[in-house]
Amino acid sequence: MGVFEMVVIIVVIGCLTSSFDNYIKHRNKTLKNQAQDADIQKMQTEIDRLTERVRVLERLATDDEKRLRDEFRRMA
Repeated sequence: MGVFEMVVIIVVIGCLTSSFDNYIKHRNKTLKNQAQDADIQKMQTEIDRLTERVRVLERLATDDEKRLRDEFRRMA
């Protein structure tokens, strides 16, 4: 094996290593983004649930006494 063939093999190995490194970085970034998207969706669902709960509590706090008792009975 000559010197030029060794140089070509070293260059090819370097290119393959660099490509594999870029692939791993891209895959990890994609997986991280998918996990973040799932977390964001979970948080949005929780925010929606809490917002609705606050609306109900505000309505109960500002209603007259009879409707307040009825609402508490329905919730229990």
